Amino acid sequence: MAKINNAQVIQKLVDELKLYPSKDAIPTELAEKILPVFQINSEEITVKTPTANVVRDGISTVGTGDVTLYTTSATDQFYLTNIALSFAMDGDGVLGAWNTLAQVQVTIDGTARAILSLPFRMETDHVGSVHEAVSLNFQNPVKVDKSTNIVLKDPAKDGIMTSGTIVGYEE
Repeated sequence: MAKINNAQVIQKLVDELKLYPSKDAIPTELAEKILPVFQINSEEITVKTPTANVVRDGISTVGTGDVTLYTTSATDQFYLTNIALSFAMDGDGVLGAWNTLAQVQVTIDGTARAILSLPFRMETDHVGSVHEAVSLNFQNPVKVDKSTNIVLKDPAKDGIMTSGTIVGYEE
């Protein structure tokens, strides 16, 4: 016979079997073919995946300034689940060495933060089109402050166009 030496297991037996130590014999051994079975969690857990109810995109070119992709609600909480960012240089090319940054900015805990950035650097004169893109799918949605803008930042470089897409939900 197997002997029960763990005090926590013995206490669990007392609790689950509703034994009274002053009146009932507390089991300290198990028969050879009897195994203890503990129900760890008797509650059912239901996981509800929220459905995205916000999908927005926008395009920014030099001269258009920053583009607001979405303004979060003042009453509902917004969660960002996906984001995509790209930039393209037109076919006419941009002369000289340069660099630029495509960026989407959100406000979290009162601070504006770049949630996704796409840097690009050109070392010499370039003729022809260039395109770069990146996207993120957040395993844990990002909680964005209420009544704030999600902004596609102006690339501030002639001949460059940036585009951004966000997906999320409000509840």
